[in-house]
Amino acid sequence: FKLNFQDAAKNGIRWVPLEQLWFQADYISVHVPLIPQTENLIAADTLAKCKKGVKIVNVARGGIVNEADLLESINKGHTAGAALDVFAEEPPSLSALIEHPKVICTPHLGASTNEAQQRVGSEIAENIVALNNGTGLYGTLNAAALSTVLDEAKAQWVRTASALAHTLSVIADSPKSLVLRFPKAATGLKKALMAGAVVGLLQASGNAGMNLINAEINAKKEGININVEPNPENELVICAGEISVSGYPSPAGTIISAFNTSKMPVPLIAIGTLAINLKQNEVIKEFSDSLKAKLSVEYGLLGGGRVALFNSLNNDEMEELSQSFNVVQF
Repeated sequence: FKLNFQDAAKNGIRWVPLEQLWFQADYISVHVPLIPQTENLIAADTLAKCKKGVKIVNVARGGIVNEADLLESINKGHTAGAALDVFAEEPPSLSALIEHPKVICTPHLGASTNEAQQRVGSEIAENIVALNNGTGLYGTLNAAALSTVLDEAKAQWVRTASALAHTLSVIADSPKSLVLRFPKAATGLKKALMAGAVVGLLQASGNAGMNLINAEINAKKEGININVEPNPENELVICAGEISVSGYPSPAGTIISAFNTSKMPVPLIAIGTLAINLKQNEVIKEFSDSLKAKLSVEYGLLGGGRVALFNSLNNDEMEELSQSFNVVQF
């Protein structure tokens, strides 16, 4: 679509030379290709010419706006904010700009050309075939989430990964490096399982707002590394060094089957408040009457240790329990 001078005038649009635009505009929205003449078009020198309080929108190509200069201008209070869906580097490396409260960032879909439309159509068809074959999605922002919401059985495996990682985070003191061993039943869900594990780890550390979609970027931010490998047994195992938690999904919820090499005498559903002590030779004092009243089940682990499941506890009871146990709240 090309706008001529007459049509512009009818719609209240006024054409101005670029040099006049800088000091007149309240909002500057970029819609040009990245060529030598437009590279760093909006940078320190041009931003300095703009009105104080100007807002910048770049939905064209990364590199047209100098991101470091834009961040500096925002921090100085000259530029009031920005909205970006393209960046000079993909994925973007300037986290201070992306996370700035005055900056809005979204994914970019450059599908306005015939070639891009054909490519998008082909990728959609390929993804449908891949999903039908059970090999998982690719190339989508929220692939980990999409691959689970379409199938409750898959979603249960991902919820299990989250619950086991949450538990491991508590008993292994918030580890940053994990090994996730997945069974044949969860083949094709590696990315989704990793995302679920990240959600569990970070939620255990008190990080609110974690979900499958933002798990990957938050894992990078927190320095979390997860390696995946197959497990011949039909259960999921998440390890941090010599510490591990094993389990599998059920209609009732996640079943915890083992801590380290100590098998549970009976399956344990991950609900309520779980107290865990894996120290084999430690003498653990008896629960108070208040805790006994809320005790649901208690098990000694094969190989040493003790696990107990409680109904909802108050702060004083949680404090008492924490003196002898690692406490996980699901």
